[in-house]
Amino acid sequence: MGSEKQKLRKLLVPILVALIVALSAALVYTYIDFSARIASLSSESQALSKDLVMCRNSLDNLNKSHQQTLKDLNACRSDLKSLYTSYMSLQNNYTKLYSDYRELLDSFNKLKNDYNNLQKQFTDAIQKLENLNKSYYQLKSSYLSLQSNYTKLLNNYQRIEAEYSNLNNSYQQLRTSYANLQNSYNKLYGDYQTLLDIINLKYSTVLERGRAVAIPANSYYTLSYSTSYAGYIRICFSATASVNIWVGSSLTSNFPWGNYYTYYSGTSKCFTAPVLPGATYIRIENPSWFYGVTVTIDIIYYY
Repeated sequence: MGSEKQKLRKLLVPILVALIVALSAALVYTYIDFSARIASLSSESQALSKDLVMCRNSLDNLNKSHQQTLKDLNACRSDLKSLYTSYMSLQNNYTKLYSDYRELLDSFNKLKNDYNNLQKQFTDAIQKLENLNKSYYQLKSSYLSLQSNYTKLLNNYQRIEAEYSNLNNSYQQLRTSYANLQNSYNKLYGDYQTLLDIINLKYSTVLERGRAVAIPANSYYTLSYSTSYAGYIRICFSATASVNIWVGSSLTSNFPWGNYYTYYSGTSKCFTAPVLPGATYIRIENPSWFYGVTVTIDIIYYY
């Protein structure tokens, strides 16, 4: 509704302005014509005065023209009355037109104020639009910068993730190698402790426990054992007669006639003899030419 009123006002304003201009022109023209007639009447009145003077001077002429003068005067009065009526009507029209003109001028001023307000609002809207457009481009620039930083960060993340995966694989391999190395170390440490204990002669193995050996007269019996490490053996024996015991190893040549570790003789004794890695031999001899002998022997290997 407000938009239709504004359109109607825009259409009526030029029409009213043109009407005011036309009425003003007509009023001016009427006023000029009226002034001309007043001047003419004034001139005729002066002429009439002269005529009256002349009439006074000349009654004959006045009587002749009296009737005509009266007619002219009546016509003039009628014209004056008609002119006055027209003038009053024009005055009323002018007053009404001036009132309409003031109302139209007020409407025009109001429309002008509304236009100025709208123009200001439009200017403000344009300024806001420019600010918004500026903010939009700034935001777009920030977005593009952020997108570029995001792409760089994503590339760095993927690169670091790949490096982490490779490093994790290397770590797993290193961990596996470490576990294998730890197992090898534990085994070697165990072997080291075993060898250390062997060096310190902390291990022992019973080679014989109460073994009885019967040896005929003038004969012998050889016991052989595998001794992996250097150490010693402890031999305890008892015999029904005197016997000879020789201790040697595979490192000695021409056993039992070469070099020997130990030689013992008797019917009962405990003794120790060193041993070397390899084979260890214990030879029990019966030196009697007439009687056999029975030997009971205990042997413990310390290494």
